[in-house]
Amino acid sequence: MKKTIVFDEEGNEVEIWGDTAVPIRIHDNYYKGEIEKIEDNKIYFIVDKKEKEETKFVYEDVEDYQVVFDINTYNFESDPGLRYYCDSLEFSNGDFWNGVEDFYSASELEFLLGKYLRVQDTIFEDYYTGDRYKALIFYLK
Repeated sequence: MKKTIVFDEEGNEVEIWGDTAVPIRIHDNYYKGEIEKIEDNKIYFIVDKKEKEETKFVYEDVEDYQVVFDINTYNFESDPGLRYYCDSLEFSNGDFWNGVEDFYSASELEFLLGKYLRVQDTIFEDYYTGDRYKALIFYLK
């Protein structure tokens, strides 16, 4: 925990505490390729490049293979009383401030069919509770 002093609307000092523990990354996979199809709330993604081991955002060509993202296994319900984080399914068009959209089913991403994409597939574990949550983010190349 980290203490920070801020000022409220009336100019009074207020002490707030923020959590400094970062979530544990169980896996963090990055791919490039295209969505082949979307069916039964699953995204079939054809990978032609994947991130090199021990690097960040350095990709290597690979023999094409398919990764299936089963959105039925995602929990989009947020209940801070039970679980602090919920899973996320997102698309980013590259605009840092306004370019991220949240989705709740695979079919909502059909507009990405045929586009060359970068995908981040991550599973985190909450430092305190051990709860796991997923993030699947599609980016325009």
